[in-house]
Amino acid sequence: MRDAGAASGGVAKRGLTGAALMAAVLCLAGCGGHKAGALEKKHQKKNVPVFDLRPEQCLVPPKANPNLQVASITVVSCREPHTEEVYCVLPYTTTLPDKAPPCAPEPSRLVGSPSQDYPGTQALETFANAVCLDEFEPYVGTTYKESSLYYTYLYPSPRSWDAPSRRDRMVACILVSPRVPLTRSAKGSRL
Repeated sequence: MRDAGAASGGVAKRGLTGAALMAAVLCLAGCGGHKAGALEKKHQKKNVPVFDLRPEQCLVPPKANPNLQVASITVVSCREPHTEEVYCVLPYTTTLPDKAPPCAPEPSRLVGSPSQDYPGTQALETFANAVCLDEFEPYVGTTYKESSLYYTYLYPSPRSWDAPSRRDRMVACILVSPRVPLTRSAKGSRL
């Protein structure tokens, strides 16, 4: 995947669920983020690298990108209008667990194994769909089928996967509110 001019030296891909096609403008690429805590002040926005995203961060999506790539994203207080929220960040694994491990608020920032080859788009999307669907109900408080929210995900590009300084392996699950911006966290909202 081509570099989108990321200062961090890498970009990631973003996938959509079938239902999230309504929110096609949100179809971007990435896996990343921002350090939690600094954005609790109202009206504070910050562009952050996609590599540092954490659960419970609210996002304003970047403009549509025909290459499905993103290197940074705007993180805002969940009290500010937003249409996306990170709800899970986990490292990619080659086997799908019966149940995804709990999403940690501060995922490990360990560099991935240099010997692991890029698994390809299909493997990353299969993993992301399984994990994001499993983690949707525990976070939102209602089933995906009954919810007014959708989900999408960010996953590593070949470039960020192989970058010697990063070896990105993280998949980020993101809630999407396609109809109306939210002004609170979707965690436990039953939306």
